[in-house]
Amino acid sequence: MTKTILRFLATAGLVASMTTGAASAANAHDGSSQPAFHIGDHTYFADGTVEVDVPPGTFSLGQCDSGQFCIWSLANYSGSFRYKTGSGLKTVGGTVGSFWNNRSTVARLYSNTGASSTCYENGARKASVTSGYSSASEVNLQSGSSC
Repeated sequence: MTKTILRFLATAGLVASMTTGAASAANAHDGSSQPAFHIGDHTYFADGTVEVDVPPGTFSLGQCDSGQFCIWSLANYSGSFRYKTGSGLKTVGGTVGSFWNNRSTVARLYSNTGASSTCYENGARKASVTSGYSSASEVNLQSGSSC
C-alpha cells in the first residue's frame, strides 16, 4: 500500500512530503532519533520532526474548486481529473473512480446504463465508486439544496 507522509519540523515550519511503500510513518523518518510518541496519525520525534499519515489523494482534492462537480478516473481522488459546472444534465464521459460534489446544490449521478441514479447532497464525496457507476452516463447538476 502506498501512502503519503507529510513531514514538518515544528520549530522551523518546514514541510515536506514523501511517498512510501508499506513502511510505517516511524520507518519513513530519515533522522537518527527514535519516535518519541504517536497520537492518531501523527508521529512525534525528539528532534522536533512530526510526521502525519495522509490518506491517498488528499492533495488532489485541491484541484476541485467551489461550484464544481469533480470527477477522478481512479479511487481516492487520483488519476485523470475533470469537472462539470453550471446546472442541468451533463454527459460524464470516461471512468469515474471517485468524485466530489463541491457545489452548494445537489447532484444526481446516473448509473452506467442510465437506468438508476443516486442523489448526492452538496459537499458529498465518494473516494471509491461502485462498478454500477464507474462509467456513469450523466450527472444532473440540480438547483435545489436537498435530495
